[in-house]
Amino acid sequence: MKEQMKGDGDKMKINLPFIKRKREEKGLSMQDMAELLGFKSAPAYFHYEKGERKFRADMLPVLARAFDCKIEDLYC
Repeated sequence: MKEQMKGDGDKMKINLPFIKRKREEKGLSMQDMAELLGFKSAPAYFHYEKGERKFRADMLPVLARAFDCKIEDLYC
């Protein structure tokens, strides 16, 4: 799981298994997610879901809306 910094310097981890599970539950493909986040292809999104790249802060509200959850739910 990838780590993000909180304002006080503590690290928060993005819950990548949660993101994958919610995407699958919602019936969203990697291409669907890529388009929601402004990427041109599914492989671009794949790198984020696998933890090879870090989700940016501006991506979290998009994920939360797509999954009908709170931004806080994206962290573990």
